[in-house]
Amino acid sequence: MRILVLNHEFPPIGGGGGRAAEGICQILAKRGHEITVLTSRITGSQSEEQRDGFQIIRIPALRTKPFQASFLSMATYVLSGLWSGFHLIRRFKPHVIHVHFAVPAGALAWMLSKLTGIPYVLTAHLGDVPGGVPEKTRDWFRWVFPFTRSIWRDAGVRVAVSEYTRELALKHYDEEILVIPNGVDVEQLKPASIQVNRPPVIVFAGRFAPQKAPAQVVRILNEIKDLPWKCVMIGDGYLMPAVKKLITELGVEDRFELTGWVTPDEVMKRFDHSDLLFMPSLSEGLPVVGVQALAKGLAIVASRVGGFVDLVEEGENGALLPSDDKDGMVEALRRFLIDPEKLLRARHRSREIAQRFDIVSIADSYEKIYESLKVSNGQTTRKLLIINSEYPPVGGGAGNASANLAHRLASNGQKVIVVTSQFNNLPRKETSPNLDVIRIPALRSRQDRTSAFELIAFIVSAIFWTLRLFAGGKKRKPYATIAFFGLPSGAVALALKAVYKIPYIVSLRGGDVPGFRPYDFGLYHKLIRPLLRVIWKNASTIVANSRGLHALALQFDSRFDIPIIPNGVDSELFNADAHENVSARIFSVGRIVHQKGLDLAMHALSGLMELDWEWRIAGDGPQIGLLKSLAERLGIQGRIRFIGWQSHDRLVEHYAWANLFLFPSRHEGMPNAVLEAMASGLPVIASRISGNEELVVDRETGLLVPSENVDALREALRILILDADMRQWMGAASRRRVEDNYNWESVAKQYALLLQQVE
Repeated sequence: MRILVLNHEFPPIGGGGGRAAEGICQILAKRGHEITVLTSRITGSQSEEQRDGFQIIRIPALRTKPFQASFLSMATYVLSGLWSGFHLIRRFKPHVIHVHFAVPAGALAWMLSKLTGIPYVLTAHLGDVPGGVPEKTRDWFRWVFPFTRSIWRDAGVRVAVSEYTRELALKHYDEEILVIPNGVDVEQLKPASIQVNRPPVIVFAGRFAPQKAPAQVVRILNEIKDLPWKCVMIGDGYLMPAVKKLITELGVEDRFELTGWVTPDEVMKRFDHSDLLFMPSLSEGLPVVGVQALAKGLAIVASRVGGFVDLVEEGENGALLPSDDKDGMVEALRRFLIDPEKLLRARHRSREIAQRFDIVSIADSYEKIYESLKVSNGQTTRKLLIINSEYPPVGGGAGNASANLAHRLASNGQKVIVVTSQFNNLPRKETSPNLDVIRIPALRSRQDRTSAFELIAFIVSAIFWTLRLFAGGKKRKPYATIAFFGLPSGAVALALKAVYKIPYIVSLRGGDVPGFRPYDFGLYHKLIRPLLRVIWKNASTIVANSRGLHALALQFDSRFDIPIIPNGVDSELFNADAHENVSARIFSVGRIVHQKGLDLAMHALSGLMELDWEWRIAGDGPQIGLLKSLAERLGIQGRIRFIGWQSHDRLVEHYAWANLFLFPSRHEGMPNAVLEAMASGLPVIASRISGNEELVVDRETGLLVPSENVDALREALRILILDADMRQWMGAASRRRVEDNYNWESVAKQYALLLQQVE
């Protein structure tokens, strides 16, 4: 891919924003991408050079100092870059523009994009956000702020380097903003060893400007001159003379070394011989110098501002204090300097935290964004619509399935739009590379289940919002729709086909198929049969996720050829390490309803009180009170914990706690819970019903028992409660089975083939 990078400063000119851009360019060039950087020229610098596998073009911009950009030099960069950039694009033909700093380079990207149609990615570094560095930018933002709205609005993707920068930007720009931190090559910066110097060496690195508060460094360290330490201050700026004068007045010349402006390599050499980074800044985005300090294994004491909050774990690898808390900073530094062991532990912890900011993963994130915006032959990626009334964190297995499919299709190059229900304070829109999730008003009141009235509300609301969303021409419309559930989503897809001729696939999930759980859905299915027949008749394809659901669908209407595409599971999310086998830790998850057969399991376990077991049940539902009463009557309430509805992250922890999964359902489609348990390396005891028997291989990955048979269920439980070794090898077999047969990449490919046929 060809990428044009715009930044008014690029090493050796500028600070952290330039170094961050350089690191990304280096990784992308190694991966075979063609990178050209358009930046400012300073006296003595080359106008063009090849470096690290990419091209750098420097244009006249009236910049006189490497460490400071004036408003005039930034304005000149934009004007000079407009001419140079336009002709460069005609020659280089980039697929995407990546601009660092909304001001000034964002203005240049906006104009070039308007002239050429090339989309741009905007990365904000704080100083380019109103209020980010008020002492530096307050005056000129009064003039340029109205023009910046268009820069943010028209960006293909907007990125902030820290959560603080994102929150500040959202106060001024009502746009979706991702957070991707600045990164460094963690492995390349790995120190040869980590040990505390004698005396400890404190380092400051940054511009000698009010934002960085270099004089505060001197004043605070003067308060602890009774302790042994040395301080190296790296950088330059117009406050340098004042800092030198202050050091002389305080009589601490022998404690400080001021290096002036040095090369990035020299900064890293200095870090190699330092112990602690001290930065009492007034404001920061995500300071590259802080990330570099982590990679070099330095403890950090800094102001609680901007991105430092993302870098420091209080009491672990450093300390954060308000920028005006001089006494607090004195005490924090004193604690580390008087305790070499504490300082050494903090240094090692910094090195561990640094892994989060590895430039390789940062480049991965940007690479996905570039792919989502890539221009080829003047056309952008086509859109696919997925409709589901529930989507994480709302709903259960079907919601998780639609989310996994959406993410996988998006990562494979499709532009995916998901329309789902609004719930509580969830954001109305979430944007990630190639994927938009839009939540619409639908009167949803509960996270784990919905009512018939809420389904109707979703149909009405979704038809209104999607018709409105895709009005205005062919370019705005998706080429196809995947509707999870024949109802309610299928009704919305039917309306879109009637109005906009958008073909659709129906993905059956269970409750939308007549004959599934008749004790719960019998009346509902009688009422919806006529509408279901219309939805199915107009669908391009109908998909079932299990053989049992396929059979039920054919009983309802045998005229259709219904392929089977099972659910998948992302096995990397689940911990399949060896589970503790000291006693039986049984886990079940699902809605607390008659369908799940938990009453059968209680009767079975009540006959095994002489054995060592405990049981956690995750979920909520209308029968929870009945089951708690049943547990008391059976005398097993002391062995059971009802832990309620759990987020997906918490479920992963409970799967890791368990060493046996129990799933005695009466009816299932394709149970995600069983897939997740198997991915977690758990043996499964389940009822021999459709869905379960497709996943669980009897006596290999678990034990299957006849549905409603309490005696058989009790005997299966007895076997696995008593035999820890069997639990272990069955769990390992479970993990292998899902890795080999139920991965989302395979599921996505099957849907992609269907979508090609639909188109």
